[in-house]
Amino acid sequence: MQLVFNAVSEAQPGPKWQTLFQQYWPAYRAWFIQRGGEQGPSLTEAERALRQHMPELVPTFERLVELTGGDELAARLLSMYQPPAYLISCSQAALVTAQERVLVRNYDLDPNLNEGLILHSQWSGRPVIATSEFLWGVADGINADGLALSLAFGGRRVVGEGFGIPLILRYMLEVCADVKSAIAVLQRVPSHMAYNVTLLDRQGEAVTVQVAPDRAPVVLNTPVATNHQGTPEWAEHARFTATLEREQHLHDHLASEQLDGEGLINAFTRSPLYNTDYQRGFGTLYTAVYRPQQGHAEWHWPNAVWRQNLHDFKEDQRLIKYSAAGAKMTSPTVSPAASPAVGRPVSSPPRRRKVREFPTRLNPARLTPIPATPAARTQRPQPARQEPSYGYQSYWESYADYSRWNQSGGDYSHWGQSYWTQSGEDDNEIRQILGGLRQSLGGARQPWSGRLLDWCKEAEQRGEIPWHTLGHVFTASY
Repeated sequence: MQLVFNAVSEAQPGPKWQTLFQQYWPAYRAWFIQRGGEQGPSLTEAERALRQHMPELVPTFERLVELTGGDELAARLLSMYQPPAYLISCSQAALVTAQERVLVRNYDLDPNLNEGLILHSQWSGRPVIATSEFLWGVADGINADGLALSLAFGGRRVVGEGFGIPLILRYMLEVCADVKSAIAVLQRVPSHMAYNVTLLDRQGEAVTVQVAPDRAPVVLNTPVATNHQGTPEWAEHARFTATLEREQHLHDHLASEQLDGEGLINAFTRSPLYNTDYQRGFGTLYTAVYRPQQGHAEWHWPNAVWRQNLHDFKEDQRLIKYSAAGAKMTSPTVSPAASPAVGRPVSSPPRRRKVREFPTRLNPARLTPIPATPAARTQRPQPARQEPSYGYQSYWESYADYSRWNQSGGDYSHWGQSYWTQSGEDDNEIRQILGGLRQSLGGARQPWSGRLLDWCKEAEQRGEIPWHTLGHVFTASY
């Protein structure tokens, strides 16, 4: 697995951003439609919400839409108003001493789901460097006033009205000069999912703010965040990502009076903060370091560091390869010919691998959307409902827990009628697969195996065949 990181500088949205859009948009369009984005708020509703909550971004938004050619679907995506659900599991912490201020974060995800874009801009007058999400949103970044920030998934399954958090982070970098003003934004602008935002400014103020669509933001004076808010609510996710262990590890380091910035950075390059499970969506793609006093930004990998400066930004590329051994920069730069697309946002179903224990007639070329029951096959399939863009879908306990997520309010139970559904095959094949599932994957005595099978049985009783889940069973790295 590999990812090309591109550093691009453009003061105002123009031909460079337009080129990036043209390269990314086919993949984002497919993702947006597949995840039910078309059934979300209209463009009129999204624009109204943007003008109400983040009016300073409207001129830039309008310019970006103009650069898309006025594409309405692209405009709805760029508004990031109630977008499809997505998760990013990360660790982050800020250190403040008499000598330095530094924000460090690990970005953990599947390399195929990240843009790999580092954007240097000055859209609202302030120079900004940010790691990009959704073409103009922010995963982490810094502005010329010395405000640095980063985000991490909050570990709660609630989804509601609000904006995608990357756009809220963009807004803060564009209009805020310090932590106090950034907190005011997070208290005012609604987030559609639960996220933890760590803030640090040049004056040495550092906090973590927990936001969610169903409750007021919580401001913590300890600038540490992993992937939960209070007591973990999603036990399987918390266990898989070791969120409590990572948080405690960070607290232990920050409690040391001898800790300096380099010591904190080194902690992020080792377990449990550094992760290499890229196949299941929990691998560290990069370690970002922001130094507000100097206006510096850095991206670290085990064998390399890429340094940038707000006032002396260099356009360049880096090719990073990922394996179970970790991440490795293979060359300082990548020629354009070697990188026809900038980054690799998700654009297709997961790669299919054979599992020899399943002697099945499945033909990937014939996987087309159909209803589950013969009587329903004459009806036109309905669009798939929103599902989380969840990099850990091969993790069994998360499969088993999807029905519980649905009961708690998340609309993620509609697994039938997806691209894994098989046309023309005997419906009894589902029973053959379920019958051999435990033995073939060695999970006969595991609690999650029973929960998974129970959920599949419930789906079948509802007239659905959960081919989406079982498709991932076939492709999981087991």
